[in-house]
Amino acid sequence: EIMRLTLDVLDELEALRRGAAITHAGQDPAERLRFYTPKREFLDKTSDATLYQTERWFPVAEAGNARYRLPLPPGSYRVTLHFAEIWHREEGKRVFDVLIEGKEVLKTYDPCAASGFATADVKPCEPIDVKDGFLDIEFVHRVEHPKVSAIEIERVR
Repeated sequence: EIMRLTLDVLDELEALRRGAAITHAGQDPAERLRFYTPKREFLDKTSDATLYQTERWFPVAEAGNARYRLPLPPGSYRVTLHFAEIWHREEGKRVFDVLIEGKEVLKTYDPCAASGFATADVKPCEPIDVKDGFLDIEFVHRVEHPKVSAIEIERVR
């Protein structure tokens, strides 16, 4: 079974993990999801364009919090990361690393260099073992703010 986590779900999971209350009624979604930038750019090479029209970016000032810690039963999982550069139109303007369970899965990743502007880039990762009941995904700043459009998690055993 594949679990596709949209950014609003990831944001709520992370807020709950940190002990924050989540309020929806009467709250501006842009305020609640302060790291999200809605974009309506055309996205090439995907039938799932809505996944890529928002992004969660992690400000450099909060580099130590550029992570997700997702509760999952111990087991082996395949993580697929979804990216689209919807802000910078030139290569080299955003570069970062991604670690899953402490293992580097993307090094000096540049979304614009990987797929171009406003084009989906899907990065499936090798299966990762979760032993402590949490899947840890960390984004390491190199140039500009790390970002992600969506995350898929599939239990493989």
